[in-house]
Amino acid sequence: MQDNGRWNVQLIKKPSTISPGASRYSRLCRTPERARLELALQLTLGAPLRAIKGYAAPEIGVAFTRARELCQQLGETAHLFPVLWGLWYFYLVRAEYYTARELGEQCLALAQRLQDPALLIESHFALGTALVTLGEFILSREHLERGIALCNPQQHRALTFLLGQDLKASSCCVVAMTLWHLGYADQAVQRCHEGLALAQELSHPFSLVYAQRFVAWIHQYRREAHIVHEHVEAGIALAAEHRFVREVAWATIMRGWAMAMQGQTGEGIAQMCQGLAAYRATGSELALTVFFALLADEYRKAGQPEEGLAVLAEAFAQADKSGERWYEAELYRLKGELLLAQTGKG
Repeated sequence: MQDNGRWNVQLIKKPSTISPGASRYSRLCRTPERARLELALQLTLGAPLRAIKGYAAPEIGVAFTRARELCQQLGETAHLFPVLWGLWYFYLVRAEYYTARELGEQCLALAQRLQDPALLIESHFALGTALVTLGEFILSREHLERGIALCNPQQHRALTFLLGQDLKASSCCVVAMTLWHLGYADQAVQRCHEGLALAQELSHPFSLVYAQRFVAWIHQYRREAHIVHEHVEAGIALAAEHRFVREVAWATIMRGWAMAMQGQTGEGIAQMCQGLAAYRATGSELALTVFFALLADEYRKAGQPEEGLAVLAEAFAQADKSGERWYEAELYRLKGELLLAQTGKG
């Protein structure tokens, strides 16, 4: 938002977990030099904290919220963009999608004002990713494709190490999700494998785990359990090696689904429940409606429709709370299947 030629930083809201410790900052010396040093430190903390603790960890919110306060204190705009981007990721993974969308829009407005191609790539990825969670697939695809078109080899390689994630590879993976939901199944497979190839070329661990996740996801949509199993096992091995706890949890959910689909129903459901508990322990709520739906469907196949309907009720509650709409049609289909199973007609 711009006001009389100046960038007006609006505080959207602070996580409730941050407030109690805020008073300690008021007791410290408040010189501009000290504030700049602290701002650099808070920004530096972002990428490693995301990888090790998970995107939604309270420490992420603390670091970037404090960085935004310092930007305001200093009248600083040069570092404002990475602060907004870090907060966008934090709120996205906590499934506060409307806040994430607003932050993505602020990122894009600032990038356009500064006419910085690298910032535009980041902005289109941020906004496109937020939009897909809200079920706005056409607009999401437009933003993601714009970001991909702006990438060049030197630029996206430099951004990878700055952000801790390769945005060209990641954008290809997320745009695959939009293509699937828009009905372009073969194109979705092609684009997510394109993202995986880019991540493999860079040999960047987090980007590679991220791409493995989306390849598995698209093949899960296609019910190709053996391919899902292959990619989640590769993802778990690499994520465990680098201590990417959220990614290990996510892959455990999908491994459980693949096991259940391949005949190991009881063990598969147990793995899914274990992965879900670990995933939520990181503070992550992104895509919970999808995971609940997968688990509910396995309960249906196991002849436990009541358990499936209970899990599906959680999925609908999560959709209402967060606005997560990308899997909503499948939730209603599953509800019908479970109700039929419950009455003995399924």
